[in-house]
Amino acid sequence: EVEATLTFVGAGPLAEPLRARAEVLGVSNRVILQPWVDQRGLAEFYRKASVFLYPSFESQGLVVAEAMGAGVPVICIERTGPAFLCEQSGVAAPRGPYAETVVALANGLADIHADYVSDPTEGKYSARRAAARQEYDERLDWDVVAGSFEAIYAG
Repeated sequence: EVEATLTFVGAGPLAEPLRARAEVLGVSNRVILQPWVDQRGLAEFYRKASVFLYPSFESQGLVVAEAMGAGVPVICIERTGPAFLCEQSGVAAPRGPYAETVVALANGLADIHADYVSDPTEGKYSARRAAARQEYDERLDWDVVAGSFEAIYAG
């Protein structure tokens, strides 16, 4: 049995169905449904996270960049907007039929969890956290992005 807590941040129409499903599965004590928080509160959730799961096909994925900026390894679905961001530090789960994609996401969680359990402060997990932050610094930091725009307009 894996010792973990699943935290959802933000309010929405799925809160009650998620709460009910957690009850049915007997894991409600390990599922946190956190209503909306401001940016400062959200940053605190990122700092406490050991992994960030982004199981969406949405193309933007700003939350992926925010998680990486906090040094959190990300799991997302390949061939989606944010998938290229987690090439070195996280997992881009293969996109396929629904059930296969869910299994791939679960396997990504298991891989990162195994790295964490084996050595949370050194080794592969620590390297993933450092790579997430490095990818953010090199590709997503506002100064880097602004410099890219300046170069386009100057060129």
